[in-house]
Amino acid sequence: MPRNRNVGVSVRSVSTIMASHMASKKTPVNWKELVDVVEKERNDFLSKDVAATIRSILMRDKRFVRTSLGMYYLRETSWPAY
Repeated sequence: MPRNRNVGVSVRSVSTIMASHMASKKTPVNWKELVDVVEKERNDFLSKDVAATIRSILMRDKRFVRTSLGMYYLRETSWPAY
């Protein structure tokens, strides 16, 4: 039976970290900035390519909207989509 290494520790998901950062900025954010934020907040993140993981989340998660090349914002904000 596998053991849970994070028992009793609240670990925020990567997409939640990205969404909260975007909500605090209230303007479109470059995906490279999100990579820096995730790496700073989740130093236990086990991904060989963090940038590819972030881009994948941005494309799949319906909360994030692409405004221009490399720029994203939260759908919940009132920023116009292009």
